[in-house]
Amino acid sequence: MGLDGRYLRVTAVELARMIEDPEGAYEFTWGLPDDRVLWVHKAWDAISVILRHAGPPVDLVALDVVDGEETLPVGEWGVQILRPPKYLDAGQVGIAAGALSRTSYDKLIEGPDPALLAQCYGLRGGWDGADVEWVRRWFEPVIPFFRATADKGDAILAWID
Repeated sequence: MGLDGRYLRVTAVELARMIEDPEGAYEFTWGLPDDRVLWVHKAWDAISVILRHAGPPVDLVALDVVDGEETLPVGEWGVQILRPPKYLDAGQVGIAAGALSRTSYDKLIEGPDPALLAQCYGLRGGWDGADVEWVRRWFEPVIPFFRATADKGDAILAWID
């Protein structure tokens, strides 16, 4: 298991179909064009810590799932993923996109404890300049991806596989 984070832009109809048919959802996600998928590699853990620390509504974007967040039934995803896929409806995507557009990566990383970030999956055991820039490389495309998804009125499915 590679433990890579992914966001997928889906229409409301596609999301409803995935919720109703979780067995077919996994296969469906692999048949979509690349411009609908944003891969954040192994930076998903640090990105999630940073966003969770920022609090609502930016924390909606975090790939990790906490109690009360909407998830798809596991279905065929099974052992292919770390946790059940999380989804945000179009309204939540719009809220998250707006919040992301009003902040910056540099501002977001001021909050979390560097020792906590140093423990994140995918990092080298530290939180130094190289790690900060490596996570930035994977985080910065998240902002326009959420904005474009919100502009289309679409939902987002997020998972770690």
